[in-house]
Amino acid sequence: MLTLFNSRGQYDLEKALQDVIRANIMPSLEGLERNELRCLLLKSEQVLGAEAEITRTLEKMVDSPGMSIFG
Repeated sequence: MLTLFNSRGQYDLEKALQDVIRANIMPSLEGLERNELRCLLLKSEQVLGAEAEITRTLEKMVDSPGMSIFG
């Protein structure tokens, strides 16, 4: 479960959400295969938009040449 606290008017909610995702969820994605990351990328594009920082980070992970040859 993910809980997000936001100080009223001091921190943009979208930015706060992306910071929480980057800090708590992104590190655990390192063991996923390319197809699994692609699914997350597509969902991120739907929910956060194509220009979101999280979406761009997932794109880089999917396009990384260091990905498993099985992915």
